[in-house]
Amino acid sequence: MENSRALRRAMVLVVSCVVLALLVVTALVWWEVRAPQARVVDDGVDPGGWKTLAYEGVEVDVPASWERLDMGDCGFSVERWAPPGTDPCAPDAAGVAFYGSALFDPVMGPDVARHSEEAVAGADWSGYADADEFAVNVTAGDKATVQRILDSAE
Repeated sequence: MENSRALRRAMVLVVSCVVLALLVVTALVWWEVRAPQARVVDDGVDPGGWKTLAYEGVEVDVPASWERLDMGDCGFSVERWAPPGTDPCAPDAAGVAFYGSALFDPVMGPDVARHSEEAVAGADWSGYADADEFAVNVTAGDKATVQRILDSAE
């Protein structure tokens, strides 16, 4: 009788562990599949070397050399693309970032403005545009690049 009870408890424990493991794996797969990421939808916008990114219904043109940054080790995480070699955790470095409009708190109004003298190298100009439920925030070394990216945001 005692062996039967111990065997039943062991079986319940094993089945519970298997079910828990399946739930964890299912949750991890769901999270990975649902995690939104921008993707290149057109890599030939024009002969000048631009590509179009799409993120959660927002499209924006960026220089063809820009790449997606892995912000997994940063204290914050947003979808961000930037020139190769850009520090993903430096928020004022060159690049484009998609912020939820409800949480975006700009220090200036929309459009393009010049940074202060302490700006990160290659990040002299910045601006943002509202697109759908996102604020597309852009920083680059020249005003024309920032303006073109903002003008393309839709």
